[in-house]
Amino acid sequence: PEYYWQCLGYLLITGRKWIDFVSYHPAYPGKLQIVHKRLTYADCEADIQRLTAKLTKANQIFTEILNKLK
Repeated sequence: PEYYWQCLGYLLITGRKWIDFVSYHPAYPGKLQIVHKRLTYADCEADIQRLTAKLTKANQIFTEILNKLK
């Protein structure tokens, strides 16, 4: 869960249809050592749209600040 939005960002930036999140920890027992989760653009589209809106707003604010500094 803590990497969910980061993975969505990768989908957004790269334009890919899916991403595989893989995590490995050698100290965990057996099958728990490796975790694999596929995130698809289609399954996360609503969250990607929310992320896009937030990034657009942040860019607008950043641009306004830069314009005031000129």
